[in-house]
Amino acid sequence: MTDFQKDILALLKAALLDIEPSVSPDINFEQVYRFAETQQIVPAVYEGLMRLPRFQEHPVAQSFFQRFCVHVGHDADQRDTAERIFQGLEAEGLAYMPVKGVLLKTLYPSPEMRTMGDADILIRMEEYDRVRKVMESLGCTFQYESDHEYDWTTPTGLQIELHKRLIPSYNRDYYAYYGDGWDFAHLCEGSTCRYEMTAEDAFVYLFSHFAKHYRDQGVGVKYVVDFYLYLRAHPELERAYLEQEMKKLRLTEFFGNIEYLIRVWFEDAPATEISDYLTDKLFGDGVYGNSAYGVVSEGLKLSKEGGSVKKRKKRELFFPPYRSMSLRYPILKHWAILLPLFWFIRLFDLALHHRNRYQRAMDRLDHMSDENIIRYQQELNYVGLDYHFGGDDPPTKKK
Repeated sequence: MTDFQKDILALLKAALLDIEPSVSPDINFEQVYRFAETQQIVPAVYEGLMRLPRFQEHPVAQSFFQRFCVHVGHDADQRDTAERIFQGLEAEGLAYMPVKGVLLKTLYPSPEMRTMGDADILIRMEEYDRVRKVMESLGCTFQYESDHEYDWTTPTGLQIELHKRLIPSYNRDYYAYYGDGWDFAHLCEGSTCRYEMTAEDAFVYLFSHFAKHYRDQGVGVKYVVDFYLYLRAHPELERAYLEQEMKKLRLTEFFGNIEYLIRVWFEDAPATEISDYLTDKLFGDGVYGNSAYGVVSEGLKLSKEGGSVKKRKKRELFFPPYRSMSLRYPILKHWAILLPLFWFIRLFDLALHHRNRYQRAMDRLDHMSDENIIRYQQELNYVGLDYHFGGDDPPTKKK
């Protein structure tokens, strides 16, 4: 572990535990600021830095303070907006379950310390038309529909992800376990509409979501901070159940590696080769990962299904599958027979208006070499991950 990585972790630990950070004498505050911005951990790092008297006299302290204030404002808006959406859904008797960042904020000493780019809410797909009316009544604007969510934006710019399902269906192994997610939902006490998971299931979901991002594109530091605080806040978690469900998801080894990483980061356990590897990766990827990983991981997923990866991607570039075409051209949901016509329309649109997009897609294919795919497979296996597609038996659902 580098001195810089130790400094960042010392600052986070100081903020979370309200202690004085022990950092390097020559800590580079400008580098810390750039890193905190990239990883979206400015408020937590700033709270740690404010416990260093020499930081407050440094020129970058003002920039840090300004960004901190922006995040405080965003946090207040996010929580207020989310609460108004929850109230709107309650008023209409619509089932909903907040997940991820909305709930994780409560684990931090102050909610603004846990930034979030969007608010995630699981809804029932059959109720979406009524949910849509609630969103419109609050001045929200629909953006797009993806495989697993309806994306909306509030008047103040907060992104709301209304989930059809907890895990995208194209992550077939984890999706086989979760389905749409409602099997894991229980009514909150005192509500007829708001649902929650048990503390154990919520943690398993957070971890499987983290694993999904790790293997698809990479992730950042704050996810491990979330786990540290979650485990501290829930010492009563049933360990046997966690291990049982991690085994079903084929996450046992990866979970063990991340658990030990938490001990290295926050409990002074000795570093190992794997913990150093994970630290380098999490520090280097940025909060939402590295796009280069995304290209190769897509190739690896396709390779699990057999056939030539490049040939398949080239075919999909010109003739995307019905599911993605119907998301782009909603009329196809009612008139699937028109798919060949809309393939032609899309190709014409690409040639006329989006030639650069086509070139970027072809450039992405260059990264999907057999060599890169094999190397990425080895990197995932090293930390205990893989894509359990193809002939492998998928994880089984809890219920």
